[in-house]
Amino acid sequence: PPLAGVTQNELRNGPTAPWEKTAGPPGIQTNVIFEANGIVYAGTEMQGVYKSTDNGSSWVPANVGIERASISDIIASGSNLLASAKSSCPVYLNVFKSTDNGATWSNTSGLDGSVVHSFVIKGTSVWATFAALPNNSGIARSSDDGNTWQIVPSIITNVGEAIVSDNA
Repeated sequence: PPLAGVTQNELRNGPTAPWEKTAGPPGIQTNVIFEANGIVYAGTEMQGVYKSTDNGSSWVPANVGIERASISDIIASGSNLLASAKSSCPVYLNVFKSTDNGATWSNTSGLDGSVVHSFVIKGTSVWATFAALPNNSGIARSSDDGNTWQIVPSIITNVGEAIVSDNA
């Protein structure tokens, strides 16, 4: 029997709401979407960050300083927009910050040479999970909106996504 409220067309073709396809960053794989201050940011696989000021209808590059980087996560802290960047080019292995809504990006310090997987905010700190070359990985914390990072001693050696839950 059909599910209550689901049409036969939706059963055959799948529901269309609430998702709607947008133009997206043109021809680029998107790894992460983040919204801050009415701007939608898309972290791409090979061309840094793109942004949309019209809820995804159109996109423009916002990647000066990270033009050829793969972006795995984006977060805002204070006046900084932070992006985790990686590439085969070592200059992109770091956390980058933008203070001008993604127009330009610059390095932060403390995680140079690291591949950051994800960010979370807990209290007044930004936390990052990372892997450093060749075999080091763990958790880092920033108490200054991502400008500098300190590695937190931890027994965690294989990190991926970070989440915040109550006191953890």
